[in-house]
Amino acid sequence: MKFKSRNLTLLILMLILVRFQMFAVQPQLKLRYNFPATNWMTSALPIGNGVFGGMFFGGVSQEHMQFNDKTLWEGGISARGSYQNFGDLYLNFPNQATYSDYKRELYLDEAIG
Repeated sequence: MKFKSRNLTLLILMLILVRFQMFAVQPQLKLRYNFPATNWMTSALPIGNGVFGGMFFGGVSQEHMQFNDKTLWEGGISARGSYQNFGDLYLNFPNQATYSDYKRELYLDEAIG
């Protein structure tokens, strides 16, 4: 009887701990950089919904965004291929050559960059 009582107490304690863990505040998942991207493969940040996507570089005097669409594919059913670039968009911001406290972020939970 003593053994069952102890097991029941441990089970209740574990259920309470699991319940509290469900409501624990999780840290926000994000990628953060203190400089504009210079290379598409290593530092541009991805955005998209699985069909239409893009990469943004975070430039100060000029922002570069590259777009891609799922249907732009080079290759075949059996041949290995790759997605092709849909287009590039450049936004120029005159008189923005100098800056301080730069940050570029991509929030992974909300998919906001």
